[in-house]
Amino acid sequence: MLQLWVIFALMSAIFFAIKDISAKKWLSKDTNSNQLLVGEYIIVFIFLSMFFSTRINFESFFSLGGHYALKALAVGGSTLLYFSMLKKYEISTVSPLINLSPLFLLFLSFIFLSEAVTATQIYGILLMIICTYFLETTTYHHDKKNPQKTHIKDLFSKDKSFFITTVVILVLMCFAAIFDKIILKTVDVYTNMFFTSIVILAVMASLHLKQLKHPIYAIREILTMPVIFVAVFSILSNFMILFAMASPNTLVSLIIPIRRSSTLFSSLFGGLLFHEKHLFRKLVATTGMILSLLLIVG
Repeated sequence: MLQLWVIFALMSAIFFAIKDISAKKWLSKDTNSNQLLVGEYIIVFIFLSMFFSTRINFESFFSLGGHYALKALAVGGSTLLYFSMLKKYEISTVSPLINLSPLFLLFLSFIFLSEAVTATQIYGILLMIICTYFLETTTYHHDKKNPQKTHIKDLFSKDKSFFITTVVILVLMCFAAIFDKIILKTVDVYTNMFFTSIVILAVMASLHLKQLKHPIYAIREILTMPVIFVAVFSILSNFMILFAMASPNTLVSLIIPIRRSSTLFSSLFGGLLFHEKHLFRKLVATTGMILSLLLIVG
């Protein structure tokens, strides 16, 4: 029988995949990534304030304020960059590459949380790297005249912005997970999300001071139906992963790889919906990534 934290992580993966596909659909219609981020945390703030205000540990802000701020910056930064990648590149390319996060997280969680790395997990990481490279060459370097041509140098030269942005997203996502685990040792999921939303909204508000002259109009402009739809599934995914982390004796280095199983759904259904190229090759690489995640978790 599956443990409760595994069920939470799998549910998070499903909601994350739906969020990805929805975001791709609306971003392709020029929905602003800032709008999606702010809209999501406005909804979180309103929801928690209305229904869970009695459960929020307000005193924890004085002891964990720095952790809330760092986590919020990591979440906000990775989210904005991730949405911008979805807008520019195919979803069946962007989403599988996020599976590289366990590679960074296994090292960072060992350093900051003392979580051990096993030989099986290392094998899983190596398989993941191979599948990721296959995905890259299929997407960017497909040559009909010479299909064996890989152009490995292009990963570092031809498309530097893609490579650098991906690494930054992965590092920020890993630190967000680490801060979550640290925070959840002291407070519950609702308190964590409440203060995260406050910090993110405060930072975004400071970057858009002109809009604050008419806050009601700005909120109405932000909370469109597309934004609400994407935000709800993102919120559900975030809550599920936090509930998994809050479960006793769980490891971040195992929970996050399970969430990355959302890749299979994103690549398959996203590719079918948006008629992306080389979907079969990408699906083969994605399946290999899922197998690597099983090795990491196992």
